[in-house]
Amino acid sequence: MLNSLISISKAKLLLKEVTIAHLLEQDGQGRIRIIYPALKHDKTLVEEASLELKAINAIKTFSINEITGSVLINYQTQAIEKGSFLEALLNEAKKIYYKGGE
Repeated sequence: MLNSLISISKAKLLLKEVTIAHLLEQDGQGRIRIIYPALKHDKTLVEEASLELKAINAIKTFSINEITGSVLINYQTQAIEKGSFLEALLNEAKKIYYKGGE
């Protein structure tokens, strides 16, 4: 329960700093592109983000563009763990993206 609350809080904080450029789920596959300006030209932050994304089993592939701050994540919807950071991030991102922003 505590890990789930931490994941939700972490996701909400991150979403205050990013723009959801694209979000799509279909046939058990998903793709989200976020623009995170803090990643621009910050090799250390890019490396930290890469390590965190690599540790998430549901993520099939991802790419980070250090010049634009864009992060593209391809994931398997069925593999998302309940209470995980990815689940919380996607749930919060869907609220924003499908409402047209807040």
